[in-house]
Amino acid sequence: MDVFVAYPGARQLCSEHVVGAPGPSPPMHIEWASYATAASLSEVTAWYRAHRGDATEPAEAGGDVALEAKAGKKLSVHDSSSSYPTCENKPAPNEHTVIIVSQATGNY
Repeated sequence: MDVFVAYPGARQLCSEHVVGAPGPSPPMHIEWASYATAASLSEVTAWYRAHRGDATEPAEAGGDVALEAKAGKKLSVHDSSSSYPTCENKPAPNEHTVIIVSQATGNY
């Protein structure tokens, strides 16, 4: 998932792989990773808007900024107190922003 430039100083919380239920065709696979940073939501969204690069375009996804690249890759930015995919590792009290990078493959 290297299409998106990493936000400076962001700490990886987790990396997950989810497989949908089997059916008559290949199931959907979603790989995602989350990162936390002490930077404010407005700082992170402004940074990604400035650094999104030519390979991405704005997406209609959740979060305060969402970018989409080829092959189902997406990035979304969330306030750490809002709703987003989570895992056992949570943002620290001083980490205000969570960045989610994901890629879906298969049938979706």
